[in-house]
Amino acid sequence: MKNIAVVGCGMLGSRHLQSLVDLSGSCKLFALDSYEPSLQRCRSILEDSPKHGVPVSYIHRVEDLPRQLDLVVVATNADIRAGVVRSLLDHAHVEFLILEKILFQSVHEYYDIGARIEKAGAKCFVNCPRRMYPFYQELFKNFASDPLQKVSVKGKGWGLACNGIHFIDLMAYLGRTSLKKIHGDQLHAGFIESKRTGFLEVNGSLGIEYESGMQLTIACEDSLQADLEIDIQATHSHWSIVESQGLCKVKRQGQEQEELVRFQTLYQSQLSKKFAEDLLTRDTCELTSYAESTSLHLSFIEALMQHFTQFSTEALDRCPIT
Repeated sequence: MKNIAVVGCGMLGSRHLQSLVDLSGSCKLFALDSYEPSLQRCRSILEDSPKHGVPVSYIHRVEDLPRQLDLVVVATNADIRAGVVRSLLDHAHVEFLILEKILFQSVHEYYDIGARIEKAGAKCFVNCPRRMYPFYQELFKNFASDPLQKVSVKGKGWGLACNGIHFIDLMAYLGRTSLKKIHGDQLHAGFIESKRTGFLEVNGSLGIEYESGMQLTIACEDSLQADLEIDIQATHSHWSIVESQGLCKVKRQGQEQEELVRFQTLYQSQLSKKFAEDLLTRDTCELTSYAESTSLHLSFIEALMQHFTQFSTEALDRCPIT
């Protein structure tokens, strides 16, 4: 019997649950949240879903989990995630951990949790799921012989602070490279309240340099309606991607005609079962390792912390994003 837990059963956690209940084999699923209405909502979602074979226990405390856990997905907000991971590792032997992003809000938590994970012997991955999309996996193969040069991710209302790490991670993956530097001097003055209560957002743009020489710009303007376009200039091709439409226009060097590629943007409820099956059968998955994601996260939150500190009337020791 495999014991699998989802800790944090809000909007995202419920999507993980929707996917994991479709696992085959001998599994038991635990949905953990201290907030009873979140658990009730998950019950309702699963009751309205097609029948599934994995039993689900709804619990409120880490101490109610088994002492042996094969897989745990931590889908809490970033401000409490480090404490949740500490409690989990103190309570149980955890084989595999999947952590949501933004991982943590303070620099020391990245090193502390990294050391605890290593000591516990757990394997940890971070849920930046575009690495699992078949479309981006095909692009990864293409860019092996067509190196990336310049990329922009631009739009309105898409949440740069909350979601920027997704694209920083994606380009590290597609470019087979690591991060060099993030520049935050083009962010708009001040900050705005996030859609998630108690957290902050920013508009403007970040400039990201990678060790390969690739440059990425991620930019967001204020809007009630989100839109986003990804523009990729490689050495021998140009790609314009609109994920919301599942549409990509490709212009290759030496070709007069532009290609039109259609693709599917996958939801979390389509992905969690896949990474769970991979971990439980192959001991690895397609998501970003904790070590690699830490290096991307630290540069990102440090750039945002500099910005928040500049415009805050209070001293900040944490980056208030999630």
